[in-house]
Amino acid sequence: MRKRIFTFLFVLLIAVLSVMPVFASESSNILVLDYADELTDEQEIELSASLNEIKSKYDIEIVIDLVTGLEGYDVEAFAKAVYKESNYGCGDNKDGILFLLDTESRQWSIFSNGKGNKIFNESVREDLVSGIKSELADDDYYSAFKKFVQDCEDIIAKSNIKLNSVFETVCCILVGILISAIIMLVVKSKLKSVRKQPAADTYIVPGSLAIYQSYDNFLYRNVTKTEIKRDDDDSSGGSGSSSGTF
Repeated sequence: MRKRIFTFLFVLLIAVLSVMPVFASESSNILVLDYADELTDEQEIELSASLNEIKSKYDIEIVIDLVTGLEGYDVEAFAKAVYKESNYGCGDNKDGILFLLDTESRQWSIFSNGKGNKIFNESVREDLVSGIKSELADDDYYSAFKKFVQDCEDIIAKSNIKLNSVFETVCCILVGILISAIIMLVVKSKLKSVRKQPAADTYIVPGSLAIYQSYDNFLYRNVTKTEIKRDDDDSSGGSGSSSGTF
């Protein structure tokens, strides 16, 4: 009887352990997609873990996509389509970037969206790839992607520091304005003897002002122009892309 119970419990344990990896793979967020099979499973898991850590820390999604062939598309159009159709990005503005490489044509493209486009502008995107071009040229994709991930985190961290410093500056200005307003109100409250007059007659000595002629002369014109922003030029950051070969 004990032997049967032990056998049943052992089979049950094996069944539970075999199901756990399935749940783990479904719940994890895979941010490295190696369709070209250039990375080992361990390397994919390691890079994805680093990207998920960045995502949870800064609320921006970074995806690496390694493909074989662009199906006739332009590389930038292909990267944009993959990002949009795969619903990448964090929040309502879909903040994030996609780094796509095609091993057949040896082309790359970085598509950035929302906050990702604010942080990773055109010059930053090109600098990112310039920093790993030697690794890409040697087909050392793991080293290239590992450096790419680290560089991305450094750039995001620095941009957040800048945003925090701007926020602190604005707060200091607002505090200064508030203190000045309080001082002005206190001074104004002490000037009780001063009253606002509806017209200038009070300040004119009777009989001292005589107007013989008057003219209306047009001196100048002031025209103010206001730019109408386009739909893609809003606070969300819009989107952008860069591309090249390696």
